[in-house]
Amino acid sequence: MAKGYKNEKVDNNGGFLIKSTGEVSLTSNASMNDPNQIVTYDSEYGGLNSTDLSSLFEQFEFISDVSQVKEAPPPTTRTNGEDLEVGDLWYDLTTKSQYTYHAGIVTFATVYPNWVISVVGGGGGGPGGGDGATGATGPSGSPGGATGPSGPPGATGFGASGATGATGPRGFEGNDGEQGATGDRGIVGAPGVPGTTGATGEDGSTGATGVGATGATGIEGPEGATGITGLTGGQGATGVIGPVGTTGATGPVAATGATGNGFTGGSYNPATGIVTFTSDDGLGFETEDIRGATGATGVLGPIGTTGATGPGFTGGSYDNTTGIVEFTSDDGLGFETDDIRGSTGATGIQGPVGSTGFFGTTGATGPGFTGGDYDSQTGIVEFTSDDGLGFETDDLRGATGATGPGFTGGSYDFATGEVEFTSDDGLGFETGDLRGATGLTGTTGATGLFGTTGATGIQGPIGTTGATGPGFSGGSYNAANGTVEFTSNDGLGFDTDDIRGGTGATGPIGPVGASGATAATGSTGPIGPDGATGSTGPIGPEGSTGATGAQGNSVTGGTGSTGATGEQGATGPAGTFTDYAEGTWTIGIVNGGSSFGSAANNRYVKIGAQVTVWITLSNLANGSGSNLVLSGLPFNPNGVYVGSVQATNYDYTGTFIVKTVANNDRFRFYDQAANGGATNIVGNDAGTGNVLTICITYFTNE
Repeated sequence: MAKGYKNEKVDNNGGFLIKSTGEVSLTSNASMNDPNQIVTYDSEYGGLNSTDLSSLFEQFEFISDVSQVKEAPPPTTRTNGEDLEVGDLWYDLTTKSQYTYHAGIVTFATVYPNWVISVVGGGGGGPGGGDGATGATGPSGSPGGATGPSGPPGATGFGASGATGATGPRGFEGNDGEQGATGDRGIVGAPGVPGTTGATGEDGSTGATGVGATGATGIEGPEGATGITGLTGGQGATGVIGPVGTTGATGPVAATGATGNGFTGGSYNPATGIVTFTSDDGLGFETEDIRGATGATGVLGPIGTTGATGPGFTGGSYDNTTGIVEFTSDDGLGFETDDIRGSTGATGIQGPVGSTGFFGTTGATGPGFTGGDYDSQTGIVEFTSDDGLGFETDDLRGATGATGPGFTGGSYDFATGEVEFTSDDGLGFETGDLRGATGLTGTTGATGLFGTTGATGIQGPIGTTGATGPGFSGGSYNAANGTVEFTSNDGLGFDTDDIRGGTGATGPIGPVGASGATAATGSTGPIGPDGATGSTGPIGPEGSTGATGAQGNSVTGGTGSTGATGEQGATGPAGTFTDYAEGTWTIGIVNGGSSFGSAANNRYVKIGAQVTVWITLSNLANGSGSNLVLSGLPFNPNGVYVGSVQATNYDYTGTFIVKTVANNDRFRFYDQAANGGATNIVGNDAGTGNVLTICITYFTNE
């Protein structure tokens, strides 16, 4: 969002001269480096000037501070050092939960003072074991639970390979011995579920190379990762990427769990400048007017996270044929003047034309109109002149005339860095790439020893992107087989095994907020076939941890003793958060009925990969015995997520829940028994005056 407008005077390229014929000419001795010029007013000389559009863009500063992504503890200031404000967000990488800053508004005890949890994260995985026979994976932790401790690192044994156990964390490397043959690459285990990745910051400095005690055999151990250079930039204080141990089978994906009481949404009133935060725990509140004093309308900036431009006058044009000035605005106050030329007097003798200079005298200006001032309180324009013809108009705020041609909008292309301005008068244009040249890659420092991972630094403004070094370039999850494919540009990409684990029992659903106002029903989509619902399997008992295998090496000979731990490299600045969207969505009926009598409060908010949708549906028509299946989610979920429902006049005995369908815009409804299975809700479960109030939070790859 816009940090501020500098409000400094910028250089111009010359002044405009309106001749007696009505023709407008530009007097300039300056070269115009920007092909896009805009008219500005010079109060010192009382004239209109031509100014580079790029010079006006430089008057705006941009920064994003509404969300920070880091491990606990929570941030105490914004990334630029300013104080936190009510509504600021923090995403905890440890618990995968999102918090909202309330500055003492919430009176009950919370985990972190002044922070209230707004989105509950997923549970942590079970602990990793050492090498040897693989023990059964422990059950998944509860939602929001902390990650269990890693098992002790086991030494790699020689000889025949036993059953593969979970790989322990990477040990410290000994110092270099004599050059030996390179051993085979060790098996890389599947990494845990990726957390939310911040934008790539600048490369952190690499620590100096440390020297450990020489190993007994002096044979070189397997080549270790070089410093922290593997992944470009610091994503917080990321530890060194060592061989990843085989992750224990992922615990069952439980239902999101009962949604606790908390904030349920927010709305902004542009008429009053007040933001209203709603909640289902009685802690909703309204801010004061956050708009600030209304300043002059700024130039059209690049499309970003800047709020909508306030209403006001948008321009003016003079018709030298009729003598009429047309003022345009986006607040309904645009108007046209009468003919302001006055009666035509005898043509005076043309005075001598002075030499042209930068704002030089172009000959004595004859008497005439010298300016005008519009009073927004009375709607009156006062025109001043030095020939006695100045006058005041009546209230000109009558019916708004047709909007004259002009700029109609703009869009920013993140792929090219260009801004395209559209207009209905043929003056639309595209800028060049506004992103600036890519900075040079800093020199890589000497390799340091692997230190303990430090706490993640606060989110900083995005820096200039350096050249990307080799390393992992992405990953994708295959929902059909549960494997993750990691790609890289250094030949180290790999596929994991199935990391899904057994399905856990569905958690209870939290209370549902009050129903919103009813809106019109969207068109009905085609009815698709019902899918069979599988029963939820029980969680198996936790197996004992397998024995730790002996420490080994990929080449012949023993391993040198562990070197000293090096210092952690400096954390690179975090990126700017820009992925935010909100809007409305349209419901469709796939199965179970023909239409709803009304649909209201059909809103969605997308923050990064997280999407929350709301809708209230009333009076299902032609309910059938088929499963009730709806469609229309604005973004396809990347898995199965459980939402909350308040159902009125529906036949059910347990808890009424809704589940999404992975990689599809559909969702289904179920009657969830306590500590038991779930049965499908069908269309004819709806009675007279039926109402569904729905809220679903899920994650998407779109």
